[in-house]
Amino acid sequence: MAKDFQFDNRLVRTTCLLRYGNPGEHRDLPKGSYAIAIAATNTPEDSPIEYWLTAVGTWPERVQNWAESVGCAAYAGDIEDALHVK
Repeated sequence: MAKDFQFDNRLVRTTCLLRYGNPGEHRDLPKGSYAIAIAATNTPEDSPIEYWLTAVGTWPERVQNWAESVGCAAYAGDIEDALHVK
């Protein structure tokens, strides 16, 4: 199934808590955080990851550091258009 990337290069807001990290450690990006979504065109077609998120405003420091080194991924259902919230 092809990814549609409807939020590519758009201001988005997270719809749920996003957790990043390795087993035994985690970094939480709270629900309602703002980001710019970039299409994850560098992931395999069957990967559920559709976007990489870039911080808008202030993110928790540990999450921001993770985003800058590893990247913060999002599935399509994890984000919504921040300018047209339902």
